[in-house]
Amino acid sequence: KNIAKKILFLKEVVGGIGKAHYSSCFIYDSLLLMHVLSQKSHRIIYVTYRSFIENFFRIMLQLEDEDRTGVCQLIELMKNKYTNPKEKGICIYLSSEYSECCNFVHSNIKAEMNIYEYYKDIITSDEIDDRKMRKIINRIMKCMNKVVELIILTQPQLVDRVFYRRKQQLKYLIGEGTYHLWVSEYESKC
Repeated sequence: KNIAKKILFLKEVVGGIGKAHYSSCFIYDSLLLMHVLSQKSHRIIYVTYRSFIENFFRIMLQLEDEDRTGVCQLIELMKNKYTNPKEKGICIYLSSEYSECCNFVHSNIKAEMNIYEYYKDIITSDEIDDRKMRKIINRIMKCMNKVVELIILTQPQLVDRVFYRRKQQLKYLIGEGTYHLWVSEYESKC
């Protein structure tokens, strides 16, 4: 439920920040994340999660749709663009999450994931139990909260325009605490 609310907020806002292609890809990744959680595959989840983070970087950097900047450079650009301690902290967190995803995407031994050699093992495996799934969902939820927070910190006027005359809906989608953060940021920048 909370993930869905964050996605609805992001869908409303990201088109006003980034270019069409990366904004669409980011929303697609957000929706796909909800779907792949049912797949119970570390690799499928983390490939999608990694794409979600990368496309968020591209949106926040307002890169052109044809841009081919590599991820290491994207991370550096994000850290250089957002120098406020809160904003920089979120960028560092997101880059750390991206690196963790890479462990699964590239089958790094640090990921401690099962490596199957037979198709039958792949389709019959249940590699993520309920406890692990809750941890993954909590991790993704924390990331989405950080994404929303960075938008609130850096784009309060845009959020105001998008949710003009719909502040109750905004509060519902992002939660009361984040809503108060938005009010504070909006008032300080206007």
